[in-house]
Amino acid sequence: MDYAGWLEAFKVNTLGPYRVSTALVAHLSRSSNPRIVTLSSQMGSLSRQSTGSYGYRSSKAAVNKVMQVLALELRDKGIIVCPVHPGWVRTEMGGGEADISVEESAQGLVSLIDRLTMEHSGRFWTWSGPLVGPLLPTYLALQPAAADVAQRVPIDTWYRFGVRTWCLSKRRLPVPRI
Repeated sequence: MDYAGWLEAFKVNTLGPYRVSTALVAHLSRSSNPRIVTLSSQMGSLSRQSTGSYGYRSSKAAVNKVMQVLALELRDKGIIVCPVHPGWVRTEMGGGEADISVEESAQGLVSLIDRLTMEHSGRFWTWSGPLVGPLLPTYLALQPAAADVAQRVPIDTWYRFGVRTWCLSKRRLPVPRI
């Protein structure tokens, strides 16, 4: 077992999104429609049963819980917080056999993020909208938006911070040094 790698996965996948998110709270509080969306993975969903990848899976399960707690703490500030599964994407990590392209994932994520309301905060979503796992008895199905939605946000935006947290506001905000 690579315990150092496991700790590194927690630093990047759990602590990184938390640190970036909390560093931006003051800026997001001034937004008219603030959101913190963390790219997670259904591999971290406790409702799915699968084996292996202990470090990755547990770091994603942890970030899901961290974002749920943060959603509760930021509710009074009107900040929506959600972890999302970007899909099985054809990237270096996902490989060529993955289900969807980077463009499809990005389009779905932007569409989802545009429609999130406070009612959705703290819940785990997929790139295409539905919740992952039996977290709620009902949920609002979010339908895909106009085809031009991906043109508004460059795909590399969600990798800007090195950690896979995407804080979206309707206006540009300075990126704090962490």
